[in-house]
Amino acid sequence: MVYSNLHTHSIYSDGNHAPREIVEQAVSQGMSAIGISDHSYTFFDTRYCIAEEKNGEYIKELRALKSEYAGKIDLLVGIELDGFSQGYDRSDFDYIIGSCHYVNFDGEYASVDSSLEGVRRAIDKYCGGDALKFARLYFDVYSERIS
Repeated sequence: MVYSNLHTHSIYSDGNHAPREIVEQAVSQGMSAIGISDHSYTFFDTRYCIAEEKNGEYIKELRALKSEYAGKIDLLVGIELDGFSQGYDRSDFDYIIGSCHYVNFDGEYASVDSSLEGVRRAIDKYCGGDALKFARLYFDVYSERIS
């Protein structure tokens, strides 16, 4: 059986471990591949994503680890690219996880995966309490942005 994980986050975004630690743990567990796919930078919400000035460092570190661990594990350089992120060259990555964590209401971004209370506040504020309307708007945004 092929044992791998392509959706991991490091300390570059909202993960708890440095990329090297993730790779070493994957090797110790006998994984055949590991992908590191930190959250892309979003200018309006920087709580959980790669800092804009760290994008180049992120790619450089992962490429160096990929070379260093060649033959031990297949390290794939990824990104979880939010639909509202800008300025990424997709050719910098081995793979991309498309995601959309927000709905934009005239320049205000409402998170779709915050706390239950936070989502309810957004539904009330932007959709008059209509959760189905909020869900439809989200999937419209997702369909438009992730392409």
